[in-house]
Amino acid sequence: YWLTLPLSWFLHLNWPEPFRRAVLNSELIIDPTASPEDRQRFVQWQADLTRNQPEDREVMLLEVEARLKRLVARLDLTQKPLAPATSPHQASHVEKLAEFLAKHYLEPLKIPEIAAQVNLHPHYAMEIFQKTFGVTILEYLNTLRVAHAQQLLVNTDQSVLEIALESGFGSASQFYVNFNRLCGVSPKAYRASLR
Repeated sequence: YWLTLPLSWFLHLNWPEPFRRAVLNSELIIDPTASPEDRQRFVQWQADLTRNQPEDREVMLLEVEARLKRLVARLDLTQKPLAPATSPHQASHVEKLAEFLAKHYLEPLKIPEIAAQVNLHPHYAMEIFQKTFGVTILEYLNTLRVAHAQQLLVNTDQSVLEIALESGFGSASQFYVNFNRLCGVSPKAYRASLR
């Protein structure tokens, strides 16, 4: 199941640091003992969202929070939860930055133009982003691009070079460095392991 949640909602809950960083860094988190009821939950959550009623959305988010807390418990992340890393004002800016990156990560982007999207000075944008996500804007951007490339490697027969360019990397070498750093294997080895 793939779950996309409001970033502001996630940022304002207290999560153990390893879990928060993993989620914000787009790491794949697998529940070692997935519940047979998960399918029913996801069907219900989808129905709740389809009705577009505030009460249904509120209940769904409470249930998602409970399910995620069960996941965290199973992952044995016993570190003390942290307070939110940013103020509500900063969180709003960070959410807008993350939203912009999620929509435009395939494009060639530079820090000044990213920061300009939320009317922030580039240094301040980088500071609050790293404080919240634990990675720089460029590291996060490359994480999004690698995640896109992973999908293409599994679902298409495109060459690695085509995937690198389609995923927003300016060169194959830049793609290989980031892919190996984030996945621990080459793109070809990743593709072979999932086919």
